[in-house]
Amino acid sequence: MRLVNDLINFLKRTYAELSIHQSNQVLGIFATVFLMLIPVVAQGQPELSAAQLQQIRGLSDAEKRRLAAQVGVTIPQNISPSRVLSETPLAPAPFQSGGVSSAKPNTSPDIAIDPSRKRYGDLNPFGYNLFDSEPTTFAPVGGVPAPEQYVIGPGDRLRIFLFGKESAQYDITVNRDGTLVIPDLDRINVQGLSFEDLRRLIETRVSERKIGVTAVVTLDELRSIQVFVLGDVNQPGSFAVSAFSTLVNALFVAGGISEQGSLRNIQLKRDGKTIAVLDLYDLLLRGDASNDVRVRQGDIIFVPAVGNQVAIRGEVKRPAIFEFKESESIADLVEFASGLSGFAFETEIRIRRTVNGVDRISRSVDRSEIASIQPYAGDIVTVLPVNALPTKAVELAGLFSRPGFREWESGLTLGDIVTSPRDLMITPLESLLVLESRDVQGRLQVDLIRGSEIFADPVVASRGIGNNDRITVVPVQSQNLSDRGEKINSGENRETASFAEKARLNRQEFFEGLNQRVVASSALTGVPPIVEVTGSVNDGGQYPLTTRATVGDLIIAAGGFLGDSDIKSVELVKRTSEGFKIVTVPAANFDQEGIVTAGSQVIVRQDQEKTLLPAVTIRGFVRYPGVYRMPRGSTIGQLVQRAGGMLPNADLRAAVFTREAIKRRESEQLKRLQRESTEVLVSENINQLESESSKTDIEALRLLNQLADAELIGRLVINLPSILAGQTTQDVILEDGDSLIIPSIRQSVTIVGEVLYPSSHVYQLNYDHKKYLELSGGATSRADMDRAFIVRADGSVTPYSKVNSEWLTAKSSVLMEPGDTIVIPRDLDDLPALDLWTKVTQVIYQSAVALAAIGSL
Repeated sequence: MRLVNDLINFLKRTYAELSIHQSNQVLGIFATVFLMLIPVVAQGQPELSAAQLQQIRGLSDAEKRRLAAQVGVTIPQNISPSRVLSETPLAPAPFQSGGVSSAKPNTSPDIAIDPSRKRYGDLNPFGYNLFDSEPTTFAPVGGVPAPEQYVIGPGDRLRIFLFGKESAQYDITVNRDGTLVIPDLDRINVQGLSFEDLRRLIETRVSERKIGVTAVVTLDELRSIQVFVLGDVNQPGSFAVSAFSTLVNALFVAGGISEQGSLRNIQLKRDGKTIAVLDLYDLLLRGDASNDVRVRQGDIIFVPAVGNQVAIRGEVKRPAIFEFKESESIADLVEFASGLSGFAFETEIRIRRTVNGVDRISRSVDRSEIASIQPYAGDIVTVLPVNALPTKAVELAGLFSRPGFREWESGLTLGDIVTSPRDLMITPLESLLVLESRDVQGRLQVDLIRGSEIFADPVVASRGIGNNDRITVVPVQSQNLSDRGEKINSGENRETASFAEKARLNRQEFFEGLNQRVVASSALTGVPPIVEVTGSVNDGGQYPLTTRATVGDLIIAAGGFLGDSDIKSVELVKRTSEGFKIVTVPAANFDQEGIVTAGSQVIVRQDQEKTLLPAVTIRGFVRYPGVYRMPRGSTIGQLVQRAGGMLPNADLRAAVFTREAIKRRESEQLKRLQRESTEVLVSENINQLESESSKTDIEALRLLNQLADAELIGRLVINLPSILAGQTTQDVILEDGDSLIIPSIRQSVTIVGEVLYPSSHVYQLNYDHKKYLELSGGATSRADMDRAFIVRADGSVTPYSKVNSEWLTAKSSVLMEPGDTIVIPRDLDDLPALDLWTKVTQVIYQSAVALAAIGSL
């Protein structure tokens, strides 16, 4: 209510200060605001007359929103001010003494979708967005130069300046009877005179009546005129516009032309006759406003329904739906779309057309034909793009420094394309160039060339390149870029590392794709031109049969031989009509052409004499520790000799020799022991920890936990002193992954298990097991001396029988040596499957002793 009262008071203060015309405009603005506030206006407000409401209707939606915002009211976007005005009844008035009007704006979001948008997909009708912008008001304006041919009429206001003996200024409005009264001059009839004629008339009258006085006449304010805008416009009706307004101005006031209206047949009617027809395409496409004539009082602007339409899509500069006339051709419509784009395929422009309202046909025409083809209503013209592949070019792909398309010309050679090693992203020795071309039947032909051969062999460099050939640079073998990537990652060039890794991974994908293209282009019958390479090569697999059909090409495709390859016995398994034929190809015939056929298999055998172990490790106190590759059949003694022999403080007895196969076997055995032990515990029902008699049970569970946590190393007990002394029967033949660790001499003996103080003691010459047992406080009451054993420094375990026979004899003793370990187990006579636990205990302590030796390095 406060807002409404403030608006009313402001209107009262302003209304008296303005001219009649300006007051009517302000009144229209405030009335628009009040109409938006109908749902919240209280009773007792003053009424608006029908004439005032008609004045409001003459404003566009955008103008009403803008003017309402100037007085502090925001009209919601989903409410049309014009719709509110048109749906508000004139009687009773919106502000009655009897209460608030029941009229409500239509806020339904349902808007009819133009059927053309459904028929033509995502295309929009051309030109209608001209009226999307908010126009400025076209009400009467002042202070602008008047055209000389402007016809003066009632309501025009003139400003007359007098200079000379007498100076004065007069603002005079033309009366309704078409006369003009100037002080000290006669009444002048100006009805029908142009502004130029009126100016001359006034200047003449002043010079005749006032000697020495000169008159200057300007047009201060234009009158408004009333025009009707009807037909397919957004807001048809009667509007007050400036006398300067043209057809387009009036269309803007009416909210623009709807998409159901014609842009090419806008009619101006005066005195019952059509005096002008406006084609907006002239204005929109050529900037020609010659037919945009000025409107007069009482004129009628009529917009008929849209005419025939055609959609143009594809490679044109302005795809849209266009309205056309009978005299226009498809070429004219293409010009409406601003012509073809630079990617248009001019030799095939497709036209989809409905014939006789029954059939939908498609027709393809050349650009030269479209000028003679008349469009039909509903046509869809599609301009297709040109082929993305150049017609005269060579494609460079893969690890070229500058991949892409290069222009082809007659006489182009491989040396013209690869002129320098810098043209390749990897070195020529690492590069393999794959050349793809087509024969006259369109079948894909493949050639393979080493990058280094281009610079070393002039014949290779002069190899001709055909039009539309494709050259791809790939690594000679996958391992090349893998090793290179490791060097790059180490600091050589980190920016190229990820690229190198990607290229390495894509080599296999490239040849898989190449095989698919070769098979797809080959004849549907017969064996596909694919060959398989297996055996001792870097990248075995399937590769396309090259045009030369040589074994050497396939070896190159497979990344070359491995170090253990037997190149003297390369086998070629060829398909024949009777089955398969095996041929041995000597190295001298690798480059013999035509000996490989489709579906063949090349097998490269491994030379056992060249086979090297991938890795054998020797660590500790040797002269040259490290990883060595040894010939197959090498022994531990040969490994130590190759490592430079032992250092003076090396403990040969405590040498730890590990083997992966033994580690795997121990792991399997421990899993089996753990499973069997668990089954025994469950069967004997000894898992009840709450029982008073479960001491053995607790110990069994403790051993099971030790078993689960045991770290295995796969130790093989060896007698290294005997091996180095030349006893070949003690030597061991090396296998892949073996490891030999030589610790330093240890001056201690360890005692563990059921003793009072488990610890390590300094080795003393001639000390036996009893002495070290005394040093650890002796055995506890829970010790099982019958099953005590010794783990020697070399990993061997003294058998129980030997220990018992010696220990049970009072005078017997077992001399200890540096690095030995005495194990006193717990008495577990009541434990089921005691043999299992004994084995578990030995495995655990053997690994522990070995790990202790390794940890001393």
